[in-house]
Amino acid sequence: SKKSVLLLLLSLLRECSAASTIMFGSCNKLSCPTPIWDVAAARVRGHGKKMLSWLWAGDNVYADIRHKCLDLIINSHPECPSGQCSRWHRLTRCFQQLSQHSRLFLPADTERLEAQYEWLMHRSGFGSKLLPELELANATVLGTWDDHDYGTNDGDQWYENKKESQRAFLDMMRVPAGSPRRMREGVYHQETLYSERDQKSVSVILLDGRYHKSDTDFLGEQQWQWLHGALEQSSTADLTLIVSGIQVLSSSRLKHEKWHDFPASRRRLLEMILSSNATAPVILSGDVHFGELNQVNCISSGGVMVQLPEVTSSGLTHAVAGEVGAYPWFMSWPVRVYLWMMPRVHDVSGQFLGANVGELEMDWEKQSLTARVISYTGEVALWHSWNLRELGGVDRAGREWVCTPYWGERRWAVMATNMLSLALVGVVALGPVGWLVWAAVSKVPWRLLGGNRDGKSKHKAP
Repeated sequence: SKKSVLLLLLSLLRECSAASTIMFGSCNKLSCPTPIWDVAAARVRGHGKKMLSWLWAGDNVYADIRHKCLDLIINSHPECPSGQCSRWHRLTRCFQQLSQHSRLFLPADTERLEAQYEWLMHRSGFGSKLLPELELANATVLGTWDDHDYGTNDGDQWYENKKESQRAFLDMMRVPAGSPRRMREGVYHQETLYSERDQKSVSVILLDGRYHKSDTDFLGEQQWQWLHGALEQSSTADLTLIVSGIQVLSSSRLKHEKWHDFPASRRRLLEMILSSNATAPVILSGDVHFGELNQVNCISSGGVMVQLPEVTSSGLTHAVAGEVGAYPWFMSWPVRVYLWMMPRVHDVSGQFLGANVGELEMDWEKQSLTARVISYTGEVALWHSWNLRELGGVDRAGREWVCTPYWGERRWAVMATNMLSLALVGVVALGPVGWLVWAAVSKVPWRLLGGNRDGKSKHKAP
């Protein structure tokens, strides 16, 4: 039929277009049912041979164990004794247990890590739906980790099981036994992806912010030296992707770790990226349980101006809001209010608070990069395009750089907005309480209601 012929022609045009696609995601809880793998598999199928790679951006599984009392706050146990099932009772009991253990998550052991990875690769939506499509497209699978797949919440260099965690992670990534990566302390890695159709290449630099994390730094000196070399090697690529388990550019976050926690390390990272010859650097990140597109505008001491974007996609199975894997309402709404209050000086297209997957499309003819955050329904929730030439396709080596957020510094505006927002929330939340206190010490409210403070009417009985 004419329709079939038209669809075939459109498919051939897509296959022949000078473009490449990379997809990525983070925060994948195996216990959460999600349609995101059907969405991702359909998009990979649609991209066909344009598909270069799938990138894991951290929290690929949740191997550490959430304290059991946290589950009891959300859902009471069916065998809970009568009189002990109220949410208040469960909440106070949980606080008592947490004060004894001093942590929300208990570290994972090697057996649990291996079981989680086995489920991910063979029985989860990723293994059964997305991975076969990636193999048909001859696309690679690369990735790094964050704290929950490292094995312990907010994990650092003092995690006792980190060597076993690295071995399990590299087994999952199918890294050969004789690979130099097996001898390295940490999962940081650089790999170049080639599009033979377009004669283009993408350098992927995977950072490890856990294995060597200290009280002041995420990477450790050995990884810093390696990163300098990896960035220089990326000068021959057409695009450089730097994958971090946590956000690099954004500063206003309620709880999640971020590079802003260590200002000196963040400044060193940005200066190293910008002062290198890496072509068109772009940061990818996860962790925060929503999608976001950020950017800083940077100018060198020599007057050279470049844009440095960050694309955040989180989470695959659970997020702040939406119909899939959303927080309970008593957690979701405070987070929503907080995110609404915080002026976002870095973001270029808003935030998406539902479960999502990230996608990058490189149009080599137009020299453009389009980043998309795809929702669990398959719709494009956020998107933005950059000109690759404006992302640092110039000689930047050896220069000093100053970067400002996409919308400018606006420190006083941010502070004023925060104070006004908090005042508004305080009035709404504490207004009734204040009125009751006022009523307890004043006669005015009772007069307005037609009585006195003792509750007796001010009018005499007929």
